[in-house]
Amino acid sequence: SLNWNPAGIVNMNGLEANIVYSKWIQETSFTSLTMGLPMGSAAIAGGINFLSYPTIEMFNGPAPTDKVGETTPKDMVALLGFGLAFDEEKTILVGAAGKYFSETIVDTSYSTIALDLGLSVAVMPGELYLGAAAQNLIGKIKDYDIPQVIRGGAAYRMSIVEPGGARYSSGKGGGGEGGGDLLTIALEGYLPKSGKTEVHVGAEYQYNIIAGRAGYK
Repeated sequence: SLNWNPAGIVNMNGLEANIVYSKWIQETSFTSLTMGLPMGSAAIAGGINFLSYPTIEMFNGPAPTDKVGETTPKDMVALLGFGLAFDEEKTILVGAAGKYFSETIVDTSYSTIALDLGLSVAVMPGELYLGAAAQNLIGKIKDYDIPQVIRGGAAYRMSIVEPGGARYSSGKGGGGEGGGDLLTIALEGYLPKSGKTEVHVGAEYQYNIIAGRAGYK
């Protein structure tokens, strides 16, 4: 959640680390390393994301002999976030994350800082959650603002199998104490400062440690 809504890092139950590597088309890849530590009603987390591209040949004309060199673009984002709960049940959470962007294109590098703010509210703990985040509130590259976005959404969790014939709480981890199936439905509004407003929907079906996801945006 550090990358999307820093308020969510308060929900960690202990020291957590996460590593993601995605290989995309044409040798493009994304790598993310994050780690977080809860501290009672608060939490801290840090991470770093890399977007790597293959080497690209540069030409100043249509012929193969017009090649003038090569470039390997790179993007990097480092994050440091803090979250706080207002009550012991962690029903109202707030968070903030500072970010450092660095981008290299050809022989030119750009960098800037940014700030994210987040809010999470458990309207029905274990079932209905609301959240909002404002991303990239500050930061410029040369004379241009970096893309600013406001996100808001809701997620509803429901048990669709009732072990022992009784409904049970999904809890934070999902799946329920007695096992069974858990369905989560999510809706998000995406409002960029400049650009098209979007609505995203998704769902996750979970049985114990196995889960499947689908969505549309």
